Amino acid sequence: MAASKARAARTTSVPQSHLSDSEKMETTGGWEAIEWTKNEPHPRTVSHGFAKFLLEAEEVIIEGYGVVLVNTDEAGTLLVTNYRLLFVSEKTRDIIAFGTIPLAVIEKFSKLVIKQTSGFRHSEKSSSKRLLQVFGKDMRIIVFGFRPRTKQRRAVYEALLRCTRPTRLWDLYAFLCGPSKYLGTSPKVRLVNEYFRLLGIRSKFHASDDMIDEGS
Repeated sequence: MAASKARAARTTSVPQSHLSDSEKMETTGGWEAIEWTKNEPHPRTVSHGFAKFLLEAEEVIIEGYGVVLVNTDEAGTLLVTNYRLLFVSEKTRDIIAFGTIPLAVIEKFSKLVIKQTSGFRHSEKSSSKRLLQVFGKDMRIIVFGFRPRTKQRRAVYEALLRCTRPTRLWDLYAFLCGPSKYLGTSPKVRLVNEYFRLLGIRSKFHASDDMIDEGS
């Protein structure tokens, strides 16, 4: 009886050497695989003025330049952070919403190469498009195009592998960020202001904490 159980256990196990990097991360996923040791925060370095786009405690892992958002045929810079995949337009220097997606919303991603052959006989006219497809849980399919022989696509792909399946608890943005330091208005003030807006008197009245405390 014991021997049959041992044979069953051996047949159900899969050698790690036969698994790809993404499959290994799947088999080792879960809270048990996350290291709970907290690391000391380290200063982040962001080039080309991208710091203004980052949220509190958001850190850039890798930057890709000259990347094309194929969906809109727009060139820009692709940043992988510990919170999201961020695409900044080269022309407007603004965030492109369609090309920006939080890591937690990414369902899967894959590399793709499309061969292009022109009508000319010259070999230099033959080229290939190096693409990265990102499938979102919000039904988006985002496609990024990378310049050949720059290895930027590989760097972005490997950064996504690390960031979407972190091995340490404190690599998760939710734990790294901590309580927000943003001092916004209280929920009661926002609720009263919403009542004023619905009544059409928002321009005349504006709620405050003192008004609510006094009951006026």
